[in-house]
Amino acid sequence: MSCFGAKKGTSGKNKTPSITIRSETRQPNNDSRNKVFKLLVIGESGVGKTAITTRYVDDQFKSEMMSTIGVDFKKKKVVRDGIDYNLQIWDTAGQEKFRSMTKSHYRGIQGVIVVFDVTSSESFQNITRWMQDISTHAPPKVFKVLCGNKSDLPGRQVSTQEGNKLSSEYQAPYLEVSAKTNTNITELFDAVVDGIIKTV
Repeated sequence: MSCFGAKKGTSGKNKTPSITIRSETRQPNNDSRNKVFKLLVIGESGVGKTAITTRYVDDQFKSEMMSTIGVDFKKKKVVRDGIDYNLQIWDTAGQEKFRSMTKSHYRGIQGVIVVFDVTSSESFQNITRWMQDISTHAPPKVFKVLCGNKSDLPGRQVSTQEGNKLSSEYQAPYLEVSAKTNTNITELFDAVVDGIIKTV
């Protein structure tokens, strides 16, 4: 706010008006009640990454889904202790030709879900390669969760014990889920969000 006033000098004549400026310092808007978490969903092609993400965000499941080309993006808001957390969920393609594109999305992530198919031992064996990508490209404190999808299907090739053993090696929680039956989908993302909150 500015105040203008005319002062009289010793001669009785008016001098040039003086200007007093009152400055107001505003604190930056650090709204701790509205946070953004960037999550990455990775794994081999066909393990059900898109099905998991779609089930969580849209509560939908399609038995036939197109393979992700490059990266897909979805958003969802969750609340913890009265604080809003806006999740940016990046669903990545698993094909080798898109690996270089996927690597660029590791920057700035807080959480990553590494998915394999419990009916595919090959997808499980390749978890090591995805974990290496995380170590190379992701921030040091990223929170990891190992996910075995398609737990509803017969013909399992990866046991729960094998999943738990691998997860302990990488110090990451392990959950078995089914996007089709909506089993443990919410619990999967809850584990990621709660893990991030504890580490940030």
